[in-house]
Amino acid sequence: IHVDRGAECGCGKPDCKLGCDCDRFMEVWNLVFTQFDKDEDGNYKEFSYVINDGSSTFFHSGDMSLYDGLVDAVGKVDVALLCINGRDEYRTSLDIIGNIDCREAVLLAKELKAKLVVPMHHDLYAVNCESPERFVNLMNTLSPRQSFHLFRPGEKFIFSK
Repeated sequence: IHVDRGAECGCGKPDCKLGCDCDRFMEVWNLVFTQFDKDEDGNYKEFSYVINDGSSTFFHSGDMSLYDGLVDAVGKVDVALLCINGRDEYRTSLDIIGNIDCREAVLLAKELKAKLVVPMHHDLYAVNCESPERFVNLMNTLSPRQSFHLFRPGEKFIFSK
């Protein structure tokens, strides 16, 4: 994902676009992140993190479930990257931690006041998948004004506030 930081961060050239050498466009995968939900020994039970570049805030839910204090720890985000493949007894028996499900993702995005939601991990493995259509249906029912984007494999996306 690339973030358009705005014309004021760019070179001012009329043909400034993704790939320009100026500072307008930034790839978010190269940033430092903060993790949440440590246990009493300081180990992370689940893996989620916030990325903040100073102008935009991204939350990547990673392998996690909902827990008290999550929304407060994360804060307000611009983009919520939410794994929607859920969890169940069968996956747990296979040592797959699982994630939030579609309904939990929609409700979490609403609580986080995310400007954009990106559902993820819905089709990684046959044993650990979820229907993206279910996510879309729940989003349209429970939070119809929420913006979201379903990526196609290899698709590039520019987030602009």
